[in-house]
Amino acid sequence: MALLGPKEQEIVRERLSNLVRDVELVLFTDTSTLIAPGKEPCLYCKETKQLLEEVSALSDKLHLVVYDLATPEGKEKAKEYKVEAAPTLILREKGSQAINLRYRGIPAGYEFASLLEDIEMLGRDGHGLPENVVQELNNLPEEVVLQVFVT
Repeated sequence: MALLGPKEQEIVRERLSNLVRDVELVLFTDTSTLIAPGKEPCLYCKETKQLLEEVSALSDKLHLVVYDLATPEGKEKAKEYKVEAAPTLILREKGSQAINLRYRGIPAGYEFASLLEDIEMLGRDGHGLPENVVQELNNLPEEVVLQVFVT
């Protein structure tokens, strides 16, 4: 059963129709059924993958890549991308090596709107920031980590 109904699909398709750049959605899931002390089963991995498959099917500018932490390749990529848990979604312009725009958990509910906005931001031509803001950001003395927590 689809997570996005026909009406929601049309709304998302319309929003994604303005993308001019390709956007890569890199999803880390964990299909392991191993029960071990300190290891929790992956909540919402299956649903997150389904949701992103449905969204990425609505635009040829979206490219979904899935890594499974239960596989050697998935574990290696998780180290490389500094992924600590599943589901984790990394958004970036296709071809970029950026790993800093990420979601932990399923981007559903209010987070779904944020996900679409982030995809639109990455997929449009230019970042939309005034030049003076870009200069100020480039002049920051050190890297800044900004984390937003939503419940």
